[in-house]
Amino acid sequence: MDAEPGELYLPSKIQKGNLGASYLDLADETCQQLRGYRNRVWKDTKAVFPSRQSDRMTDHSVQNTVTRVAEEADIRPYRIEEGRDKSHEASPHTFRHSIAFRMIRRENKRLKDVMLHLRHANLQTTDEVYGHFRRR
Repeated sequence: MDAEPGELYLPSKIQKGNLGASYLDLADETCQQLRGYRNRVWKDTKAVFPSRQSDRMTDHSVQNTVTRVAEEADIRPYRIEEGRDKSHEASPHTFRHSIAFRMIRRENKRLKDVMLHLRHANLQTTDEVYGHFRRR
């Protein structure tokens, strides 16, 4: 299944639950960056980030890459209860939480918007995980 310009195809096997395949809308600048990257990729694969050993990076490889880049950029995740963590605490899931935080606290989005964006199966899950980000 091919994505339209400005979309990234997400096969169902890389997502939790039984939500089926989907498409993720991307900003124009992000599309340009990914096209440039894909034009330089050494391997012919549909995966956005291939690995040298297979068609796509493993979860472990993604975690290692995020950790390395976070350390190089001195990115330290912020935890509401504890303050700043060490850069090795950064993970792909950290970025997911950051997106939810930005949507709720900075863009004043509803939990329903966050649920749809993060592809949660129901609003209760979103509220349990991210409800504390709402201003009371």
